[in-house]
Amino acid sequence: MCINISFNHFKYRFVQNIKGTENSVPKILYRFKSDITHQVYLVWVEIYPYNLYAIKFHLKRDSGSRLKYNKLTNLNETRPVVKTCIAIMLEIHSKDNKSSFGFIGSNTICDRKIKNRTVYIHEPEAKTKRYNFYSRMMLTYFSDNIFQHEVIEEKSAYIMLRKAEYEKDNDILNKITDYFQCNFDIIHN
Repeated sequence: MCINISFNHFKYRFVQNIKGTENSVPKILYRFKSDITHQVYLVWVEIYPYNLYAIKFHLKRDSGSRLKYNKLTNLNETRPVVKTCIAIMLEIHSKDNKSSFGFIGSNTICDRKIKNRTVYIHEPEAKTKRYNFYSRMMLTYFSDNIFQHEVIEEKSAYIMLRKAEYEKDNDILNKITDYFQCNFDIIHN
């Protein structure tokens, strides 16, 4: 079994497959609406070589913002939102028996009102709060019998390599990290 325990999540739906181009990777788009705040979230699943699926999500209302992955929503629903992303990962896992997963816990960048003054917050990229939370969730919900959990703390990156794929090619982690280093500009467009 991939997942360690059962859990509740928001009802999500598939929106569309988006073909990759010379400047972008293929993506799968999902959406869901929070039962708590009624906000709509978009979940982007980017498809990389070696059957690596990178999960990204943000509020739909922030779609036009270049900081959509860095903002604090202050909606206090992080856990059910991440559990919904986990449900999407499990759906992909059931369809692709070679799938591995990854994410980056983006650093927080925002303005915050504290005691009647605005404070600018710019969290460093290494070991972010999001990264720490997402990492705990992955370790809680995904069995290390199926996935090898790898971290790149200086980039707040987390990769869950499918052990069966790692056993076939124990250089796969290096291949994945090399791919990201060579294609950084394409990936971040």
